[in-house]
Amino acid sequence: MAPGGGRRSRVPVPGRQARCVPSDGSGRRPRHFGGSLGARRAGSDGAGRAAWAPPSWVPGASALNPPRARGDRAAGLREQVSDHRRARALRPVPRPRQHASMDDGPLPSGIKVFTTCPDLLFSLEFVFGGLVWILIASSLVPLPLLQGWVMFVSVFCFVGTTALLFLYLIGAHGGETSWVSLDAAYHSVAALFYLSAAILEALAMILMEDKVTYEHYLENIFAAMFSYVAALLYVVHAVFSVVRWKWPSVNNS
Repeated sequence: MAPGGGRRSRVPVPGRQARCVPSDGSGRRPRHFGGSLGARRAGSDGAGRAAWAPPSWVPGASALNPPRARGDRAAGLREQVSDHRRARALRPVPRPRQHASMDDGPLPSGIKVFTTCPDLLFSLEFVFGGLVWILIASSLVPLPLLQGWVMFVSVFCFVGTTALLFLYLIGAHGGETSWVSLDAAYHSVAALFYLSAAILEALAMILMEDKVTYEHYLENIFAAMFSYVAALLYVVHAVFSVVRWKWPSVNNS
């Protein structure tokens, strides 16, 4: 305090930077002094150019962006919305997984089983394969040592063919290509089994000519005939199934 109650005026000292004193004489240091900091608070640098500020979607952008004036809140909100939309547009959009349609798949389903080659052979295999074990069982299996294998093969293929036919009708395969391999493997095994069973049934028919009644002998004759027909059907089905599995383009064309 200067004598007389007045404030002491600061005299600039040579070699020392003079402090910025407000015009009201309060002596307080202003909150912002210097052109660069005040300009950055206002949103521009000292040369009048707009200062760079990171977009709002960058982490920590709220701490780096200078506060805006109340009059610029609407503009800032629009800018944040545009930055958010731009960021969403740059994100990769995941594509939904496309599943194979049963109509476009390698295996038929529904009523198409009876109109598609070689799957239309299912019904013939079901009929002739069923007749083989029915006729042999009706003749009371005169030679069980030979006809036991024939009964096993005919019943096994009858059950397997019925199961596959039912699964194809309801579309259980779902258009998956793994079912093509299953179809080819099953019919290849069934063809080999039925070829051996047909040979054994023909041999049993020759050996039982004088050992059984005429009715039983006649039933085994028809059983041998139907076993060869079933073996031929399974061989044809196996060939087409292997072609469909090995060369899918041939089946699609």
